[in-house]
Amino acid sequence: MLFSIIRVQIKRNPGRSILTVCIAMCLLLFVGAYWENVIRMENALHTLSDSIPVGGSITDISGGKQTALEISTTTADKILESGYVKNVIYTGQAAGNLEQYNRVENPKVFDTTIVGSNSCDAFSALTEETISFFEKGEENFLSTDKPLCVVSEQYAREHQIKEGETLQFPLYAIEYKQGSSSVQYREAGMAELTVIGTVPERYLGDTVMDILVPVQWLRAYIEEADLRFSYSSMNFQVKNPMKLNAFKKAMENMGLQEKSQEAMEEVYGGTLILDDTIFIENAEKLQGNLQTLRKFQIPFLLLVGILVITVTFLIMRSRRLELAIASSLGQKSSRVALQLFLEIGLLNLLGNALGMVLLMFITQISIKDLLELFVLLVLEGTAGIVIALKLLFRFDIMAMLTKVD
Repeated sequence: MLFSIIRVQIKRNPGRSILTVCIAMCLLLFVGAYWENVIRMENALHTLSDSIPVGGSITDISGGKQTALEISTTTADKILESGYVKNVIYTGQAAGNLEQYNRVENPKVFDTTIVGSNSCDAFSALTEETISFFEKGEENFLSTDKPLCVVSEQYAREHQIKEGETLQFPLYAIEYKQGSSSVQYREAGMAELTVIGTVPERYLGDTVMDILVPVQWLRAYIEEADLRFSYSSMNFQVKNPMKLNAFKKAMENMGLQEKSQEAMEEVYGGTLILDDTIFIENAEKLQGNLQTLRKFQIPFLLLVGILVITVTFLIMRSRRLELAIASSLGQKSSRVALQLFLEIGLLNLLGNALGMVLLMFITQISIKDLLELFVLLVLEGTAGIVIALKLLFRFDIMAMLTKVD
């Protein structure tokens, strides 16, 4: 019976009913636009590291030397195990003598320059596609610890190296004398490497290299000879740039220091350089905007609540003639209030539902967030109706009819 009366009331004045629905829909769209800005700022902050990655390098104290360094395995292992870095690229160096006439005691001349790496990305132009592999399936050899190698085309021609040949030659570890850039070569043994491909020199850039090997194999081979191995370069990306301060503190605890503009170039790699300026500027800007939006979030919702109460009260007040007639016919105020509550509540619910559907098409708000927004507006609308009813029934309905608007 009550819902039949509500249906009649809604149909009796379609203009007012449509206005109520439109107001509820517009309020939801209004809040949705604000909500989307907050979500966009949060998503932009979370994905900032993907669009603006923070790169790091180990250098000398001057910050000007990033290759041909002496980076201890202790430092490198700590960085790798820290959990703060990803996409780590590192290299190592060694020397060898393939030709028999160079194999003398304490040689001063070496005919083979060996570079170890864990990725082709260590070189400016080298990729797996630019290497001519003899067989498929060898493309990821740098990430292994197998005794495999790729040689430069010129080196292959000079030494008449054939496809699949196993090279045997004395390998020498490169060690820097403490506190200087002087190099000494220590024989590690007779290395055996299987040639699996060749690479044109033009793809090596400024890198001087005859043989490219997996750096894990190179390190293991040198350390098995009880010699000191050191990495010659190391670059990486910070895994979570939003925790830059924690990352810098962890690196500081490892003994890595900041570069000094006044220091001279050296070979010891114990300095950390981060390319974080652009990331920090953008992160601070996004965080500032997000804090501003969150700062005004509660006042904004309170303003929407006041609008809901005001509009609902005005809509109800425009029906004071109907309320007066119902009161004169003996209807209880509680029944009239319940009728108004359900009628306006259903219209608001319809408006909120329509607004939610529109937001699904015009915004990128997730379904979960839309449902939360829908529930919030329904609760706020319900509270607004209750408060408006309390305000309306504080006045004498019959007396209100005599007042001029």
